[in-house]
Amino acid sequence: MPQNENNDQSAIQILQGLNRFVEEVDPDESIQDVRSRLAENGIDTARMRTWAKERVGAMKAQEILAKASSKRHSMLEAFESCKARLSRAAVPLKGDILERIQALGETNPSAAQVFCRKFEEASDEDLAGLHEDLTMLGEMEDKAAEGDA
Repeated sequence: MPQNENNDQSAIQILQGLNRFVEEVDPDESIQDVRSRLAENGIDTARMRTWAKERVGAMKAQEILAKASSKRHSMLEAFESCKARLSRAAVPLKGDILERIQALGETNPSAAQVFCRKFEEASDEDLAGLHEDLTMLGEMEDKAAEGDA
């Protein structure tokens, strides 16, 4: 029998003995008298307290681990949901980015090549930033054209 099972059986026997003893305890009896009577009956309260603390600690650890696992699963679900929404949002963004790159190709072919390369390498998460860059570049070109006019 493994050591843990021996400890558990021993603890169970101690608790059974303690239960029988508690039924006979006078509520006005001092803690010293109770400890003495327990010792007379072969019940080692130090071992019992150690065992109880270990069990409570293990139960708390399991509870904390279960909460952490649940939180991790919740966060993962939220991440996957966000990722799916981002992917759906990226489809119209891709079309707009391509239109802006084509328009840029008419006025600034070298910049269009750079943005085209960035577009090909961009992840869905990076598309929003690329879109903002192209929008800003378009606004700058519009202002430059107004200044020239």
